[in-house]
Amino acid sequence: MNAQRIILLLVFICTLSSQELTAQIKRTIKGSVKDSTNQGIPGSYIRVITGKDTLTVIADKEGDFSISNISTQSSDLLVRSIGYKPYASIVTFLDKQKQVDLGNIILKTESNMLDEVVIKGKITPIRVMKDTIEYNTEAFVIREGDYVEDLLKQFPGMVVKDDGKVTSMGKELTRLRVNGKDFFTSNVAEFIKKLPSSIFSHVQVIDDYGDEANFTGIKVGQPRKILNLVTKPGRDKGTFANVSTSAATSNSYGLNGNANVWKGRKQMSGGGSFNNTSNDAQVNNSANGAASFSDKIGKKLYLRSGYNMGNGTYGGTNFNNIQSANSLGTINSVNEDKFNAGNGNHNLNLGLNSEETGKFFAGNLDAGLSNNNSENTSSSLQTGVIRQDLFTSSTSKQNSPNVNINVSLGLGGKDKKGEHHLIFLAGQVVVKGIRIFLLISIIMIRIQMKRLRTLY
Repeated sequence: MNAQRIILLLVFICTLSSQELTAQIKRTIKGSVKDSTNQGIPGSYIRVITGKDTLTVIADKEGDFSISNISTQSSDLLVRSIGYKPYASIVTFLDKQKQVDLGNIILKTESNMLDEVVIKGKITPIRVMKDTIEYNTEAFVIREGDYVEDLLKQFPGMVVKDDGKVTSMGKELTRLRVNGKDFFTSNVAEFIKKLPSSIFSHVQVIDDYGDEANFTGIKVGQPRKILNLVTKPGRDKGTFANVSTSAATSNSYGLNGNANVWKGRKQMSGGGSFNNTSNDAQVNNSANGAASFSDKIGKKLYLRSGYNMGNGTYGGTNFNNIQSANSLGTINSVNEDKFNAGNGNHNLNLGLNSEETGKFFAGNLDAGLSNNNSENTSSSLQTGVIRQDLFTSSTSKQNSPNVNINVSLGLGGKDKKGEHHLIFLAGQVVVKGIRIFLLISIIMIRIQMKRLRTLY
């Protein structure tokens, strides 16, 4: 009897040891998320439930992913991406197997992508519309002092790089709008570091084909991705500014500053910078300034304007002394190169646009003037068994004026037969130096409709 008890005790101890060793094995699941054309789907959401723990990762720009520290032999896997049907499966490891490569996981396109879809998860609700992905900021963590940049970093499929550039699903967001309207310079990287995230209720990523496409309904070419921030009621205003200075050895210093006033559609900004480096080795000076203004100037007419300028001077000297010996004797060469260069540019932008149902008007004037000049001198003095003096000098100056005028006009309405007509006229004049280019295009659309819909 005692022998049987000892044998049973040994078997029990071995079983516990085997389970403990199995639990200590840390396993890894890897794979690649692709669509039906075998293209990677960046930003896909991958979740693994292992025992009481839930592990999540986001696929990289190629659609690849890897989840480590899985403690159980069998785990539930869920793969999701906006616009695609979810993929779910159970992943089982063999005894002592530490890694499973799932290969390519093919996601099928969601059939109701064109309709509005509400996706609710643990982290955030996301609305997916025809050309827009909308994030509700209330579903994210917003701490005191957070800026829009901190908010965007929490969105699935969105990446904020060190230089401030933002990508959504692998594509860069090229323009910033607030409440659907261009915001100051519309530079995404510049303002996501300045605007507090607490004043916005929603963040939208929009595939935009341009104002003309929004009016006519004709979408041509590839859309640009726009970041649109929607403010909470009464929060569409503010004043923000910053000033910075820098200094270094060798007589180098700089000053930068800007200020912005925002009251709904009224936007005013101004700023400038100056940097100087001047010593025996080089001279490098630069100055830049910019100002902008936009506001409503009529019942449904809006003006936006901007001006920026910059100039710089650069100079330096290179000097060397070379001594060489050969069978004839010694040759001494003294070489000196000097260069001085400067450039300047001025750019003016004026724009008018209307916001009236059934009518479209937009006019833009872009004018610029740039000039460049440079002077280079080189001297060489050779002495010794062979004497030779050489001196060269070159000077260049260039002025490049350019003017670009764009005008677009659209009219829409319904005749007595109930037919809906659109007429769209677009013209462009480009002046560069003494060259003038003129382009005019007309689009006429006739659509049978029972009632007139809002066009824009």
